[in-house]
Amino acid sequence: MNTNLIKRPKINRACDNCRRKKIRCDGPQTHPEECSNCSISSSASCTYVNPAQQNVASSYVKHLEAKLEEYERLLSEVYPDFKTDYNSSDNIIHRKRKYTPPSSSTGTTSAHINPISPIDYEDVEIADRLGYIFVSNEDRVSNDDQRRYFGRSSARGLIERINIYNGTTPQDILSSRRKIYWRDDWSDEILPHLTKPEYIHEDFGDESLMYELVDLYFTKVNVSMPLLHRERFLADIPKRKLERGFGSVLIMVCALGSQHMRADDLRVLIPGKENILFLAGYRYYGIAKAKMIDPTMSIASLEDIQAFFLLQVYSQNGVYPKGGWIAHTNAMMLSQDIGLHRKSFHGINNERQREARRRTIWCLFIIDVTNAAAFGKTQVLTERDIDMDLPSADRYGDIHSKNRLSVSYLVSLVQLYKLLSQILRSVYRLKENVNGDDIVMNISDIAALNSSLNKWLNELPVDLRIESCSNGDEEVYQLRSYLKIGFYMVQIYIYKSFLPDPRSFELSYFRITSLVICSNASKSIISIQKKLVLDRENINGTCYSDLLLSWSVFNATIVLILSFCESRKNKDINLDDLEYIQLGIEILRKREARVLLCGRALDMLLQVIRTASLPLDPAFMQAQEEHVEKHQRSGNLNEQGDILFMNLTQFERQGTDFLDDVNLDSILPSLSTGEDWSDVLNAMFNGNK
Repeated sequence: MNTNLIKRPKINRACDNCRRKKIRCDGPQTHPEECSNCSISSSASCTYVNPAQQNVASSYVKHLEAKLEEYERLLSEVYPDFKTDYNSSDNIIHRKRKYTPPSSSTGTTSAHINPISPIDYEDVEIADRLGYIFVSNEDRVSNDDQRRYFGRSSARGLIERINIYNGTTPQDILSSRRKIYWRDDWSDEILPHLTKPEYIHEDFGDESLMYELVDLYFTKVNVSMPLLHRERFLADIPKRKLERGFGSVLIMVCALGSQHMRADDLRVLIPGKENILFLAGYRYYGIAKAKMIDPTMSIASLEDIQAFFLLQVYSQNGVYPKGGWIAHTNAMMLSQDIGLHRKSFHGINNERQREARRRTIWCLFIIDVTNAAAFGKTQVLTERDIDMDLPSADRYGDIHSKNRLSVSYLVSLVQLYKLLSQILRSVYRLKENVNGDDIVMNISDIAALNSSLNKWLNELPVDLRIESCSNGDEEVYQLRSYLKIGFYMVQIYIYKSFLPDPRSFELSYFRITSLVICSNASKSIISIQKKLVLDRENINGTCYSDLLLSWSVFNATIVLILSFCESRKNKDINLDDLEYIQLGIEILRKREARVLLCGRALDMLLQVIRTASLPLDPAFMQAQEEHVEKHQRSGNLNEQGDILFMNLTQFERQGTDFLDDVNLDSILPSLSTGEDWSDVLNAMFNGNK
């Protein structure tokens, strides 16, 4: 027998050292590595030589004895000659199969043939026949993610109170279950064709290509969204590649790595469509969709949730951007289902596992708040619902400077988006509360938000400031640039609701100030993106950026078009806006090969420029038209784009003396034109549908 193909025994008890000291042990999670306690002790040896004593709950024994005696009595009435081979049901406990530790001899294979478990299989069979629950130690160790979270408002508290009155246990309450009502595998029997297939080695393709894609993922995606730990992930690939949870993560890692392959590398492109780069990795995406868990039928593990997160990230730049929101919502719902947002729920000793959970929930939060901002939707989970600590590189023992900088970047981004979440709840809230009373926002509220934003910028770690960066490391430069872009985008979200009314000729100091702030922020965004996209080669594309950062050029260009239209309305044309609008078009043109939404955004912007008659450089516009014809643009968008983008303004200097307490709702412009402008964004995300 080839012993290399046989799994080593699972460990489901504390190591000898922790048992002797009577301290909690995380050996089952870290095995075959040392447990956390032994790893920090130079004199301790993490072994599992001495057999564990099996303690059986007295209530469990009494239930078994009573049930067995009743069954014996009934059986003797049917078969009077029936005799048991034991004198008392007490023998149940003594007939347990003894646990024998595996041999330490490397020449003996018998210890590796069958996983050894201290479970009493005879008792399991009896308990199953009698209708009792029996949860093994192994289940408790390996299925920790399978526990569902029920909060304080659930019936959990009421059930717990019963124990105070009569000492009832969960096992007592669940001891008489009718199988027909407690089965959860009906689909396997009734709809077997819907069963998800298992992963096979062929799904991951050539092994050398797979590892190349994994490397690109950690270089270009994980560096700006450090969901996974590189060393541990690479170590798990050979032994866990075909597991559904880990395999789903790996297949999506390959899909995301494909989006950053060189443009001339055809191995990850679709045959016959090698010129369409945003289809890169679509094969891996299709396999993942077919083999990931069904979120409506399964309790997710941490890795299942990570896989859904990566699926959303891929969808953002790929051919199905409209599916990203649904994939993200699935991930958020599944994470709440297992209590990923509550640090007190899991009770996990292994610090690395706790860190993996922290990173996952905060990465989900980032996507949640940026999607809410970009789509104008409600957040699924706000920062007020999460009590997990922020990520830290120390918990993984990272000593690599870029890894530590990556985690520091993630923490800074979380802090920025906590503020954005607050902005969405205040500036973009309903105008009435639950009682029907008007909610009033004052200029002082806006000033407080702006002050918090500046405070965030001033408190950025020195090594994340764009002013202190060098051009030595491309990824580090991009991370620092992303934070500055994020600052300007959040600033735009604070003020863009207060831009001038395109149908009014009355000048409002606060509206004008808001336009100046948004216009200056937009120019800063385009300047930074120019350095990132146009002034650098980036043969593998730029690092991953969330939807808010990725869409920043589109938003900035729209704001500058508004600014030019307002200045033209007031006969104070600012040609400087046109230069930045042209730069925004060039940046989107450069990115559209890899990012589908950039191509769609570009088509929309060019049509807006035509209908608004913006006097851009004729040679530049001619080049854009030729490029459009080359790529076979199919028809025009709605010709009424000038209704929304009519006439707005900008002043050269930004005013700051607006801290008087004024009701802003009274000056918010109403842009109701009788048209449903949601159709424009709907078409952008749905394509031709």
